Amino acid sequence: MARVLRKSRIACYAIQEDQQGIVYFEDHTEAAGTRHLDDIYQAIREKTCLIITSKPFTAEEAERFSFSPYFLKEYRNRWYVIGYHHTLKKVVSPGLDRLHRCRELSGDVYLAMP
Repeated sequence: MARVLRKSRIACYAIQEDQQGIVYFEDHTEAAGTRHLDDIYQAIREKTCLIITSKPFTAEEAERFSFSPYFLKEYRNRWYVIGYHHTLKKVVSPGLDRLHRCRELSGDVYLAMP
C-alpha cells in the first residue's frame, strides 16, 4: 500500500502544482482482481478471516477456503495476497485476478503470521 500511496501523492502533487507531467504511471486500475483490494486490505488491518473462492490456473474447478490474510503484494502489475490457507494449513499467495469471490468470515479464528 505504501507504494500505491507514494504514487498517488506524486501524481496529486503534480496536478496541484499545475506542472508538466514528469512521472507517468501505467494505468492498470481495471486489472482483474483489483475489486477485492479494499476488502482484503480491511481484513488485514482488522485481522479478520476471509472466505475466498478462487480458481488457480492449474485447477479445473474453483475452490472455496477460509484464509487469514497477512499482506498484499504487487508484482509485475498483478496483485497477490499472502496469507494462511486454513484447509491446506500453510502460507499461500493467490493472485487476486484468480479470486472469484472474497468476503469476511465471522466466527473463524484469525491465525497470525508465523
